[in-house]
Amino acid sequence: MKDYILYYLGAGSSANSIPVVGALSNRMSAFKGYLINSVNLENQTFPKDSGIERTLIEIRDEFLNNIDWLIEMSGRNSIDTFARKLWDANKLKELRILKATLACYILLEQTISDTQYSSLDHRYEHWLTKITERDREEGIPFLKRNFKVISWNYDIQIEKALESISQIDLNVPVFEKWGIYPKTGRYDSNSLNSENTSIIKLNGSAGLLISTGEVYSLLTNTFKTFDKNSVINGLSVYYQYSYNTKSTQPIFTFAWEKNAMAENGVIIAKEFAKNAKELFIIGYSFPDYNKDIDIEIISEMDNLKKITLQIKNDVLEHVQDIFKSLKPTVEIKIDTEITQFKVPYL
Repeated sequence: MKDYILYYLGAGSSANSIPVVGALSNRMSAFKGYLINSVNLENQTFPKDSGIERTLIEIRDEFLNNIDWLIEMSGRNSIDTFARKLWDANKLKELRILKATLACYILLEQTISDTQYSSLDHRYEHWLTKITERDREEGIPFLKRNFKVISWNYDIQIEKALESISQIDLNVPVFEKWGIYPKTGRYDSNSLNSENTSIIKLNGSAGLLISTGEVYSLLTNTFKTFDKNSVINGLSVYYQYSYNTKSTQPIFTFAWEKNAMAENGVIIAKEFAKNAKELFIIGYSFPDYNKDIDIEIISEMDNLKKITLQIKNDVLEHVQDIFKSLKPTVEIKIDTEITQFKVPYL
């Protein structure tokens, strides 16, 4: 049996690039003006092969209106909480619009660097340089075999960091070479296991969709800069997510939706958990709407020896209580500063 060092990531792990719940509404409101004033979409069109007949201005304005809707309806709660309410009420059209709006915003937010946020949270690069090795032929970094990642984030911070440390302009994410699930290509649950997968994104990934059993990436770049190409790509994702058909669905889901791809992600995550010797929890608050899945995964950690909590003080007691209940004999270390993601000295 191989011992894994397992990372469990939440929104706080990307907090230097993407605002967390308390700051999200104000940032999204400011983003609207930034989009309108920074990129001129007059006389610009979607690519001819996109199949989008509406104008960029029309789609942009619809997207911006839905940002207002999302801010209003979420209120003081997280967008994930609002998404769960829509799911429980079977309001699937509104849930689809939520995903489209959030996916486009998250992708474009990751292109902006200012005094508050950076397009890439620097902690990812520092962390990944320590736990990756390189493919000798292509020079592409991938996780060392004893490191595994379970992430609740649907952003592309890991992908952007992997491209950055490779020092190769990949132009688009290479999910399959990095061992990321979900990945592009023909969906085959029988080919998935903990050996050929390194990173599980339980909520999927903004910019992916599945059509007739094939997973496609809508990303035509890696969103390095806030420019015309990134905006057009982001709005294309918004359109495809908003107006998909029953045979075409976003692979940007919430794990509690219980679709086949999300459930297979949980299955692989449980395989990671079975062999986890050391667990690092970074920026994850264990919200109630993910409780069933979190318990399902953590309950598999029978070989766990040590837990490191890299979380903020306001959720520390809550998370400690969870592990004192589920894993009462396991040693817990605490870091509430989170200046860098910790890596064990092996």
